[in-house]
Amino acid sequence: YNPSLLAASLDGSYVLLKTGDSEMLLYDLRADKPQLLSHNKEVISNVLDTFYIIGKEPQIIRYHNSVDNDRKSKLITYNENLELIKERELRIENNRGVLSVAITRNGPLLLNRRPSIATDRQILASKVEDIVKEKSATAASFNKTDVRYLLNEKATRKNILIELDKLKNVIRPQDQLVVFIAGHGVLDADLNYYYAPTDMDFENVKEKGVSFNEIIKGLNATSSTKMMLLMDTCHSGNTLDIENYEIVEDNKEDENGNKKRGGVARKTKNNKEKITVSQVVSTLFDNFNSVSGVTVLSASSGEDVAYESKELSNGAFTTAYISQLQKQLGQDYFNKGDYNKRISLTQEFIKEVRDLILDYTNNKQQLDIREINDLAKIQIW
Repeated sequence: YNPSLLAASLDGSYVLLKTGDSEMLLYDLRADKPQLLSHNKEVISNVLDTFYIIGKEPQIIRYHNSVDNDRKSKLITYNENLELIKERELRIENNRGVLSVAITRNGPLLLNRRPSIATDRQILASKVEDIVKEKSATAASFNKTDVRYLLNEKATRKNILIELDKLKNVIRPQDQLVVFIAGHGVLDADLNYYYAPTDMDFENVKEKGVSFNEIIKGLNATSSTKMMLLMDTCHSGNTLDIENYEIVEDNKEDENGNKKRGGVARKTKNNKEKITVSQVVSTLFDNFNSVSGVTVLSASSGEDVAYESKELSNGAFTTAYISQLQKQLGQDYFNKGDYNKRISLTQEFIKEVRDLILDYTNNKQQLDIREINDLAKIQIW
């Protein structure tokens, strides 16, 4: 039988062959007669895989494409003995994240496509009202949508509380209510959460911040039985596990231009014997039944920060939520999507958002379910 050629180095010094019984053969062609450097039957590949040979001391790069429709691929590196060195999982997305991979003489180069979620039309628009009107098309699950917003300097404590109070006069029992907040989140000395409005005084959090209880109170004053609160801020999740922490402000940029949205709950004492709630809760969805009747999805747990990035143009939570919604609609770089499709909030949707957040933040941030109302069917489109 004749072996098939899988890869050749750029200078022609090495070739990788595959035999009929799936054995990999690495040859050195620099001498007068080809020299077999190594062979291995344990390197498994499928028809979608692509192999590359790089370096003077050759390394083999295997770009493994998933045969499933999960948009996940792998970069696998072997040494000249065809022994595994490292493996990296990639999430390939056409509209955001890794678009493709190029293999250079120095190694793999990830081709990222992370355009701003805001379009040029939005950035250049003179009126925010025009942007909202353009972007607030009625979702398939609803006959009508009503979008209200407070941006930048208008998002003061007074204005936020006024808008929350107005909801009780306009929301009917059959209506679904979704409130989204993004920005800075802080904890007071008693580990109570506060959203930081634009007129926030971080030395007087209780008086100048908007507390979680105030937000929930505004939602519960309405007649709706289907309510969801999305919180893309630091410390917006449960604080049940936090003990012996001090709150330290930290919103500096790192070397990649990423910021943390608020302060950090820094541990001041180790207590190895304490059993925390998170150790008792075995899955993402256990024991978070809603007390308020509101489903609350938070960008991070009570002790963690939420990241925002210049590449993402939003917080990681917001970007992940939008990306998963686009995936459900069938929207990507090549397809506009089916906007007539109805989409409900499910455990699977939440898990996918969680996975995306982990991808975007290199496992530094994890979605937190503060409360979930299993009795209410929430539609997200």
